[in-house]
Parts: sequence; structure tokens; C-alpha cells
Amino acid sequence: MNAIKSVVMGFVCLAAGLAGADGVTGAYRAVEYLQSDGTQWIDTGVVPTTKDVVTVKASSSSANTTLFGAKSSANNYVRIFMDSNKKLHVISCVQYDRNSGLDFPLDEAVTIVYDAAGKKISLNGSSYAIPDNATYAPTVSYHLLGYNNSGTSAARMTAKIYSFRIKSNTADHVFIPCCRVADNVCGFYDTYDGSFLVNANTAE
Repeated sequence: MNAIKSVVMGFVCLAAGLAGADGVTGAYRAVEYLQSDGTQWIDTGVVPTTKDVVTVKASSSSANTTLFGAKSSANNYVRIFMDSNKKLHVISCVQYDRNSGLDFPLDEAVTIVYDAAGKKISLNGSSYAIPDNATYAPTVSYHLLGYNNSGTSAARMTAKIYSFRIKSNTADHVFIPCCRVADNVCGFYDTYDGSFLVNANTAE
């Protein structure tokens, strides 16, 4: 299978014959992943709750950056990020340090599941408890490839994103990496409402 790479709106997208992926309309072509260079981010429009289950498959070697998150105040935030030693951290009001984070380096694709209701994080199927975040009540939306710091993108990550999903009590947003057929703009197609999220660091 021949792969086609294109650089569009700051993203590199790898098209590998994935057209027709579940939930994607004919106006979009599904791709294997979207790759950022540290200047892009996605505003999901979804405000976090304590009932969310967020699943992302990603790879990165970018230290001191955030994969996804949101922060509206000192006591209202959630972030999944890598420190200077590339250890994985989860912050949700109080910090949970995955001390053995180097066991799961993100330089190869890792599936991460942040389960707020279940108070756990899963890395390639292995689960670890995280602190109770019952008082968490943010007011800004999740950003992917960084975190939403009260409306400003922060700690952007250089990464490949293979899949991304935010499931709450009221909605199930499945974000599929795609390119829009009409103009080859790359972004994430949301199967929940049919929206297409592109790099927020553009004027589109």
C-alpha cells in the first residue's frame, strides 16, 4: 500500500487507504494519523466533566509538553503531559506522578485512557489509580496537542495522533483524523455532530 503525505494547515497527514472509515462522510478522507510540529492545537469545544472517559492513541518524544487538557483556575484543571524526563503525569486538581513513566515512552504509539469517573489511567491496557477529582469543575474546553489555559493554548506537543475520543454522560465524541476532500485541509472529523476541527492556530 502506497502512503501519501501532505502538509496542510501545519499538519502532516498520512493517507493510507483509510477512506470509508466508520462515521466519516464522503466529504472527508480518513488518514492513519495527523502529525503536529508543536505549533498546532485542536480546540475540541468539549468542556471536561468528572464523568469523562478520554481515549487517545499518540506518539511523541516532546518533553515538557501536554497531550491534552484544560485549566480554568488553580483548582479546576486536568492535564496529561510529559515532564523533562518524558515521564507521563496526570494532573486533576492534585498531581499524580507516573513514577515509572519511562516504561511507557510515547516515541512509539501508546493508547492512553483517562477515566475521570473511574479514577484511573490506562496505558496500553495497564491501569493505574489516580486521585479523587470529585471537586473538579472546569469551565473551558479540552485542547488536544496542548492544554487550554483559560482560553490560551499552552505547552503544545509535537506528536502523531492516531485516534481521539471524549465520552461523557451526554455525548460520545469520536474524532477521526481526516483530510477534507475539497481542499485537502487536515483535521479531526467528529462523528457525534459532524463537525470538522482544524488547527486552531490558523485563520480558517
